[in-house]
Amino acid sequence: MSVRKFFLVIAIIGLSCVAAVAQGTAKISGSVKDSNDAIVAGATVTALNIASSQRTTVTTDSAGKYVFNNLRGGTYRIIVAASGFGESAETVSFDDGASATQDFSISPGAIKDVVTVTAGKGADRLAIETPQTVTVASAEQIEQRVPRSTFEAMERAPNLGSIETNPARERPRLRGLSSNRVLVVVDGEKLNNSRSDPGASGAPIAVIDPSQLEAIEVVAGSGSSLYGSDAIGGTINLITKRPILSPDGLRFGVRFDAGRNSNGKVNRGNTTFNLSGSNVAFRASGGLYRNSNYTAGNRAISIGEVLSIGEFFKQFPTNVAGTAFQTAGSYPIFSLPAKAEILNGQGHGNRKQFDLWFFPTEKFNLRGRYLTSDDGSNGNAFSGPPYETQERFGTYRKYDKFSLRYEGIDLAQWLPRVSANFFHQELSFPQNQYTFVNLPSTVDPRSSFVAATNQFTGNPSIFGSGILGVANGIRAGATYTDNRNTIGTTGYDAQATLAPFRGLFVTVGGGKTTDESRDYFFNTPFAGFGRDRVFTGVPTIGASSPVSVYEDKNLYLQAEFDRIKWFRISAGARYDKWNTAGLPGNGFPLSTEFAALNAAIPGLTAAPGSLGSLVAALPNLVALASGTGRAGSNRSSKTYNFGIVGRFPFGINPYFRWADSYREPGITERYLIRNFSPGSFFASLVVGNPNLQPETGKNYDLGVKVSRKYFNFSLGYFKNKITNQLVFAPAQNYCVTPQIGLPAAGFPTGGCLATQATVSVNARINQANSTIKGWESTGEGSIPLGRLGSLNPFFTLGSLRGTNGSPTPIQVTQLRAIYGKTTNPVKLSGTAEDFPLGNITPLRVIGGLQYLDKSGRFFTEYTLRHQGRVTRVDPGQFIGASLINYGSFASLDTFNKHAIKAGYNWKSENYKFTVNGGIDNIADKLFFEHFNTAPAPGRSFVFGFTTEIFNLFKK
Repeated sequence: MSVRKFFLVIAIIGLSCVAAVAQGTAKISGSVKDSNDAIVAGATVTALNIASSQRTTVTTDSAGKYVFNNLRGGTYRIIVAASGFGESAETVSFDDGASATQDFSISPGAIKDVVTVTAGKGADRLAIETPQTVTVASAEQIEQRVPRSTFEAMERAPNLGSIETNPARERPRLRGLSSNRVLVVVDGEKLNNSRSDPGASGAPIAVIDPSQLEAIEVVAGSGSSLYGSDAIGGTINLITKRPILSPDGLRFGVRFDAGRNSNGKVNRGNTTFNLSGSNVAFRASGGLYRNSNYTAGNRAISIGEVLSIGEFFKQFPTNVAGTAFQTAGSYPIFSLPAKAEILNGQGHGNRKQFDLWFFPTEKFNLRGRYLTSDDGSNGNAFSGPPYETQERFGTYRKYDKFSLRYEGIDLAQWLPRVSANFFHQELSFPQNQYTFVNLPSTVDPRSSFVAATNQFTGNPSIFGSGILGVANGIRAGATYTDNRNTIGTTGYDAQATLAPFRGLFVTVGGGKTTDESRDYFFNTPFAGFGRDRVFTGVPTIGASSPVSVYEDKNLYLQAEFDRIKWFRISAGARYDKWNTAGLPGNGFPLSTEFAALNAAIPGLTAAPGSLGSLVAALPNLVALASGTGRAGSNRSSKTYNFGIVGRFPFGINPYFRWADSYREPGITERYLIRNFSPGSFFASLVVGNPNLQPETGKNYDLGVKVSRKYFNFSLGYFKNKITNQLVFAPAQNYCVTPQIGLPAAGFPTGGCLATQATVSVNARINQANSTIKGWESTGEGSIPLGRLGSLNPFFTLGSLRGTNGSPTPIQVTQLRAIYGKTTNPVKLSGTAEDFPLGNITPLRVIGGLQYLDKSGRFFTEYTLRHQGRVTRVDPGQFIGASLINYGSFASLDTFNKHAIKAGYNWKSENYKFTVNGGIDNIADKLFFEHFNTAPAPGRSFVFGFTTEIFNLFKK
């Protein structure tokens, strides 16, 4: 769809809607009292139109009365809120011209009436009537928790985990799936892109500062039939704050947010200005953050512990092609004192956001938004010496986004909502890495291992840099890599919600999204450490991936039937048309990689092993690499969903949902050609496979949600079956004749002769058929304490089990050789028939108790997070040339983390003041988040502060 056509659609919709505008004539009124039957004056009462998401708000008068006049007929959620009280809500339906009465009784507490816009594709839907597990963190809750990162602001969602410990680099893992198998959107617009690799990167959620969030919604389960590719495990929506209109003339407000975590010196500050009138509002915000290395908990890690795990690591059988991954030289030996400083955990940056919101009439609005995030020197904590041979970091990360959204609300009885949206974003970042050499005893007698016997010496590892001579037994040298990625995404989307009769809502829409990616690659030998590092030798410059274009055109329909008293039914379908292309040029491929691939092609063609689909794609891939052609794909997909929610007495809502999912393979999976070998004697090529098919899945959710005056509760079971999942096929080794640009002879590896060079070919294939199933539960309650306020217990629980239905032969060999042995220092279980899936946390529980005073101004809260021991692990997680360290195994342990927070907020008609603080990891425990190789931060004192003046013009 061209820009001209897109805005023509907007104009047609707008003109048709203007003709349809009519004023509603319905009325609803009532009273609000507390649990002692006393009137509650000044309570906020909101009427939420379920069809259009239009919100109308009034306050109760001195007699506790409220009234809404001139509403359009339909279904409304009436929500009552007052400081110090839990929310009370009821659903009311009536026709145009009718009147309705709804009285409320509210009690002290913290229970909220939760709505979600994510599950409704931009329209408000009641979480209690959504057939999925939905967790929402509001702006108020984010302020109270004083999170050190955007991820930490939403960590109470069931079955949610984090990747990395640097708050500027954290990424989510939901229901055992991460990166581009979980969709992250900002205000409903995709943050994911086709350049993110499912094993190495993901959507950088930290580009949105937590202080700028109105809410975070985590919707578990497939969302592909609404949002398209990537939403296999679920959808996370980062909803930013928007300008505030003024109903009573010109208003100018200012707000300041600050936060600090003592461990890592995580400092955040943000200033916001809001200028508004009755039909236009402008909001500008800007903030800075900075963090440094943090300290681990108060327990030491001895060199004996690390050695014990290293001996276990070496037992895993070698690759089926003969490549020995589990060598002593690839496992660093170190010790860590109690409260040790964790290196490479630094980061800094700034965030800015500008919003302009224009209401020409109360029915129409136009919002323009610009976001920018500029980060520098964000490190991957615990990488590099003395913990690993690879030191990984990003010298910068730049994110810019512009969006424009038109919306018409409550336009006619049959047309409650229309919208049209355009956005363009560009994300640019490098993947920087220094690769060092773990020296053997033949080079340095103090080293940790003997190369000839593959034995540990009991010493810490000694790391070297610079090319080492043949006389020393090594042809490998230290290298520096700078792989820069720039991805521009442009999206158009238009949709309308139709209400042909009361109780039926049909959302129809369509759009187009285009990703354009370009890379830059720089690699060179280096010598020295720290500031003394210098580049040596001749650098390799070019691109590891070609210029690539991914285009998705889509149409979708979602219907919701809400006419029957006892049930609410939803169903939807989506059609996507994908065109992808890798284009020649841009320095792709790197000359040495292309030479190695060409040399391996005869052997690969004759004996492909598991790489049959790659062999079929070689003509197009070689034409792309040689600059004589292009590689690409052209396919379509269809996804569906169906859900039903019961409305039984006593607030009991059982639910069932079935949904399809799919994920389009990304650029690095299809087109990458890169040598990941650290030395010159061996080429370990990762080769893209243009013939990859999309990953698909079927997701089932079954459960019950209960909503009562003093508690909310949910319990659900899910099963997610994923087919055609992409995995790395067992590497195939090929012996080739040495020549310029190829590995050198004289170091026989993988069964090759001393006169031959070795090229190992790695590529992804569609092989795995996986099943992830588990339980999810949430609950919160309020125990009134009279004049003292209320006690409010809460919990979330997640339990997972993952099974790989098609493990590779080498995985089966590794499992049978190592798992189930009582003598192992790491307890692992699983069978070839019930093969464990990676990255699965078996049990995660968060629970606590909050006290809230009667005025709602003071709170204190204790929280405990428990994660159970991981025993079912894919053995493929424990093999690799240099990325496995002690943390890979220590991160499987169980742990408990305690925190306490407290705060006070004061609000008047024109001012707001909030201060929050607490202690995180009270016991100063040393632990590793599951599947993170870096220790988590130890004890930290946290502090947050917010002050706001709503109108500087008011005297």
